[in-house]
Amino acid sequence: MESSQTTVLSPFLAPPETLATLKKLQSATRVPPVGTIGYRVDATGAAHAGVPTPHWHLYVMQQNPFNCQCQWVDIPDKKGGFGGGNTPTGTTSVQPAAGGGHP
Repeated sequence: MESSQTTVLSPFLAPPETLATLKKLQSATRVPPVGTIGYRVDATGAAHAGVPTPHWHLYVMQQNPFNCQCQWVDIPDKKGGFGGGNTPTGTTSVQPAAGGGHP
């Protein structure tokens, strides 16, 4: 009598090279990339912390390590996440996160 084995594909049981390939594919599909600093400009409305409009708020793109979904996370005002005048050099406007995640 021959024994038969069933192959189970699971990220928890996958060989390291398969996991590395999966992470590389997920990294390549994140738009914008994790770590990107984005801004939102409030052009109208009330003053914020004494700074009249227009003023800006900063966010950083982060990724949930458990489901690979990306989201913008607020940078606290007291850590440089808020200001008046021109937006900081090297930042991009906040756009919906795309890519990453499990189907």
